[in-house]
Amino acid sequence: MLRVILFSCLAFTQLVPATWAASNKETKLGSANQPIERYRFEDQLGRVDHRVIKLVGEEKQKSLRHMAEATVLSDFCPMVQVDKNRFQKDFDDLATSSTPRKPADQRDLENKLMTYFGVYVGLLVAEGTENDMEFCDLAGKIQKNQGPVSRYWLAPGSKEAPAANPITPAAKQ
Repeated sequence: MLRVILFSCLAFTQLVPATWAASNKETKLGSANQPIERYRFEDQLGRVDHRVIKLVGEEKQKSLRHMAEATVLSDFCPMVQVDKNRFQKDFDDLATSSTPRKPADQRDLENKLMTYFGVYVGLLVAEGTENDMEFCDLAGKIQKNQGPVSRYWLAPGSKEAPAANPITPAAKQ
């Protein structure tokens, strides 16, 4: 299984630069004053969405993508920090179902979920490397409006949450 994961990651690294170059020419994201309206890699993210839906269903797919978005946004923006306990509980819940599985099938499902989570994170990191300030604007709006991604972040002002400093993204420090 490890070979399959490594092969998938290698194939993914070869695919992303070519698609990024093409999509970079087609879509210009918002300026520094506007948040991201559409991800440059939305088509690629959509393909991953369809695969995850086939694997675990639409609700769990949304949760997995929200977890990836929360993680990546927290890496770029020091004003948000992932709630590790909530994240771990929800990630573990993704692999559970009402029907029992054989241990090998359960391991296979968990490996696939981790792989798809990694693909989501990779695409979102590629997205954020050139749009870190827009990512922080997006994170601020999600946090303010309590969007679904924010459920994986520590509450602002909590003892564990960092002080808000949207000017310098964590990725640039």
